[in-house]
Amino acid sequence: MPSGNAVNNARLTFDGEEWHSRPIMWWDIDTKYDVYGYYPYASSLSVDEYRFSVKENQAALGTETELGGYEASDFLWAKASGVSYPQKVRLQFSHRMSRIVINLVKGSDFDGDLPDDIVVRVHNVVTDAVIDLGTGM
Repeated sequence: MPSGNAVNNARLTFDGEEWHSRPIMWWDIDTKYDVYGYYPYASSLSVDEYRFSVKENQAALGTETELGGYEASDFLWAKASGVSYPQKVRLQFSHRMSRIVINLVKGSDFDGDLPDDIVVRVHNVVTDAVIDLGTGM
């Protein structure tokens, strides 16, 4: 865990009106902060070597305690530099993993209809990454 940080890996949640953190965070009025955000949250991690994996089955539905396959595969990252009290922290999140969109279109040489239960497999794709949360890369 990095030393010298005011807060390390705090989980913030939004209730529709305001953000909440545990533990509660307090701003030092005379300090400028660099604020980093990432999603989905991991309770234990290495900031320099955050291991992230894209789910093989992205059609899996989420539950109350677990993200669905698609949402769990979408790594988001943001950084705001030099923030001080009472400024609002504005984090502009960006997607850091590649996304493949496959559209199946019936060609002129294909007779009949495309089946409803068609399965597409993409081979030789790297689904694991080691991300430096300081740079988002």
